[in-house]
Amino acid sequence: MTTPLPGRARTTTSTDASGDAATTSSGLELHRWRRLDWRFLVPTVGWTRVACGGAVDDELRAALPLLGADLHEASSASDWRALSGSCDVVVLVHPTPDDLRWAVTATRPGGWVYAEVRRATTWTRPRSLLGWHSALRRAGLEDVSAHWHDPDPQNAKQIVPVDVRAAVRHAMLSNRGPRGGLRNTVGRVLLTAGLFPLAVPAGSVLGRRPGGNA
Repeated sequence: MTTPLPGRARTTTSTDASGDAATTSSGLELHRWRRLDWRFLVPTVGWTRVACGGAVDDELRAALPLLGADLHEASSASDWRALSGSCDVVVLVHPTPDDLRWAVTATRPGGWVYAEVRRATTWTRPRSLLGWHSALRRAGLEDVSAHWHDPDPQNAKQIVPVDVRAAVRHAMLSNRGPRGGLRNTVGRVLLTAGLFPLAVPAGSVLGRRPGGNA
């Protein structure tokens, strides 16, 4: 690839075009894999059938085929019923409580439900990562865990388990901004009180349906 001379239009050759296309394609695939970084949170050996639901974004929709699984996007009750008890993993994006209930029924015994959630600014419930953690437990899921995706699941630079205090402290220290001192002070207080998940703006919750093999 040549460097364009000042004041002259650059002439693109076929080699330039193919190289740029390859670079663009490689970068796009890497971005899609990064949208799936959460897959390392799911301790399963089976990705045979994966379903997704809720407010599924285009980036996730484009990335999921990289898992090499039989994929299904459920957008209605009949879609979920057709998947009953057959999915190794169900992925939810900004779900409603109804989405969660359907996802649990679609998951096979031993399978996993992974949900990306945000802290609500309305009175909608659940309103926080802590609330969604409780919701998964009430839905009958086991081995429930919660993670902070910084800054959000779509562009996460780090994924932090909120029940590991040392990991949360390290993440807060490495994420100082113009108001980082205030945020870190508040965060430390909430962490000490066991309420840090209440302040997490965006994260995920994960739970396993009882029975079968994880």
